[in-house]
Amino acid sequence: ANPDDDGQANMIDNKGTAIINLGAVKKVTGVKANVYTGNESGIAPVGGIVVWVSTDGTNFTNPVKLNVPAAGLVGFAEGGFEAIDAQYVKVEFTKGGEGNHMFVNEIEVYGN
Repeated sequence: ANPDDDGQANMIDNKGTAIINLGAVKKVTGVKANVYTGNESGIAPVGGIVVWVSTDGTNFTNPVKLNVPAAGLVGFAEGGFEAIDAQYVKVEFTKGGEGNHMFVNEIEVYGN
């Protein structure tokens, strides 16, 4: 949540975003993200995660909320879609408490 070396905030409105480019349009069926939901040492718990998909990288649709692990745990948040065409998958993490950053270890996109 603090500004980076250039003075830019790396979270806007307590949200951080990762966009994954699959390289081509694929059928996406699910997403998993390994996160920490604790609140210590400046780490804010991940309070919510929403996944959006796009074929062009500009217009994101079909938001799906992932099921976040219980408070105080490291674990996978996950959720799925009916198979949907996407080249870009945007994963939006909402800060769920005090702290300067959130812990996201891994993001997995499933489909074919």
